[in-house]
Amino acid sequence: MTAVPVSVSGQSFRGLLDAGLKPSTSAANLATLGVALSAPLQADTLCALIELETPGQPGEFLAGLQNFWVITRYNRSSFYASAVLDFALALRARR
Repeated sequence: MTAVPVSVSGQSFRGLLDAGLKPSTSAANLATLGVALSAPLQADTLCALIELETPGQPGEFLAGLQNFWVITRYNRSSFYASAVLDFALALRARR
């Protein structure tokens, strides 16, 4: 697994955005900061909160996992990693 879509509420999650792309917060801790996962993860799974901003529209949020971070070692853009993930999912669906 590379990333999990999440929804956010309140303002406590904002500090996670400044922590960077390397997973450093446990999945269990996300809920205490107003982040709701769309799929279950083990409580000790490390995550990074990522906001994919689109001008004029609400941001899209992901819990980036270790493999998401690994993709960003080639190109540090979260948009690049998200595009790689979308492309991989499209290839999988086509098979």
